[in-house]
Amino acid sequence: MPRSDGRFDVQTKQVVGTVRTANLDVVIHPKVSIEGFLELLGHAADLARLHGRLDLQRWDELLPSLTRLYAHALAGALRRGALRGYHPHRDELAFCRGRIDVLDLVTRRYGIVPPITCDFEEFSPDIEVNRRLRAAADFLVRSGFGRDRDRGLLRTSLGQLADVGLRRYRPPLAPLPRDRRVSNAYGPAVDLANLILTCASVELRHGAVASVGFLVNMDDLYERWVSAVLRRALGASGSRWKRHPPKLYLDHDESVKLEPDMVWLPSGRPPLPIDAKYKRSVRLPNPDVYQMAAYCTGLDVSEGVVMSVDVEPYVLRLVDGVRIHVRRLSVEGGPEKRERAVRSEALFLRELMKADISVEAAALSKGAP
Repeated sequence: MPRSDGRFDVQTKQVVGTVRTANLDVVIHPKVSIEGFLELLGHAADLARLHGRLDLQRWDELLPSLTRLYAHALAGALRRGALRGYHPHRDELAFCRGRIDVLDLVTRRYGIVPPITCDFEEFSPDIEVNRRLRAAADFLVRSGFGRDRDRGLLRTSLGQLADVGLRRYRPPLAPLPRDRRVSNAYGPAVDLANLILTCASVELRHGAVASVGFLVNMDDLYERWVSAVLRRALGASGSRWKRHPPKLYLDHDESVKLEPDMVWLPSGRPPLPIDAKYKRSVRLPNPDVYQMAAYCTGLDVSEGVVMSVDVEPYVLRLVDGVRIHVRRLSVEGGPEKRERAVRSEALFLRELMKADISVEAAALSKGAP
């Protein structure tokens, strides 16, 4: 918001991190502690014990610490060289290789050869996983964050990836196929690269000023953490735990799409929609509660849960019998306290499903002749 003296008041929403311009660094702090933030970040990147890997004492050290961690992880991953793989390639060649593009040969070249347009599989390091490793390293080098030694190590790794194409990524990133060969060779470097590319802000230019930053969406981070820890505590398989389930609508004509953060599908029980909100308050009236009421209607269930980072728990009873439970699941207090809180919420969800079954059974028996 512009002020009369030519300065601006900047209000952030949902994101934390660092933005750097030519002569200014902007550091956006989250509502949680450094330890809590690293707990969330570790689950988002599928990296266990990120807190022990990142030597982070102050918020302005986030990107330099991440640069150091990624530089060493990437150097270790490329110790035996970059992985190679087959990928589709198209080129005009003097001799036939792979499959000839007959349509191109007839309509564009009128049968005159060479060259011959061919589609074939190329065995090279220019594969998707290497492109992500290079893109993440390139971003960190260009950002200017971190020690010269760490960025020098990244430049050495970039030299090893010189034959890999440089791509610009926009979140959300498509998941990479599971490959044990990649996991064994590259370790945590791939997960770190995905994290960096997801949070790397685009370079914006206004006149001669450019900005580069590392911005984390806390709503998404908290949702991923809640989904991961609750699913593990409940022992729910992939078929019993859905994040953003498709084909869920509020109306029969399927014109109003619904997308709860997660849905638990316990065996023999009704589904349970769960939303995770990175908020310190879910006061009434609140759009999050209205949203959960819509999810319960779309799923035709009588229970819904809203998890928040810091809120006083309460139950909202709607006129149609639906109950919306607002619960607190905090990332603060250290590993043991977090684990106790997660187990407590998992127990609550199990008991909630048992109670829902009992209510349905009582209603059926009451209506029986």
